[in-house]
Amino acid sequence: MKKLRKMLRQKEFYIFLACFFANLFNWPFLAVPENYGPSGLFIYLLLVWAIMIALLFFISRSFSENIKGERKKGGEADADV
Repeated sequence: MKKLRKMLRQKEFYIFLACFFANLFNWPFLAVPENYGPSGLFIYLLLVWAIMIALLFFISRSFSENIKGERKKGGEADADV
């Protein structure tokens, strides 16, 4: 699990995700579901969008767990009043 959190926090991973999902929304990949009609294209776009949102959610959770861990280590002396 720590390896996954470490990977989700790397800037290179964000660049890879941006390029990967940008390619999934371009012509060669959008031509594949056209064989199944408009519903195939709609399902493809919905799935890619849902996967992208899920990855962004997991990235945000990896950072929020880091912040919670730092607060527990800091104790009450570092608390804002």
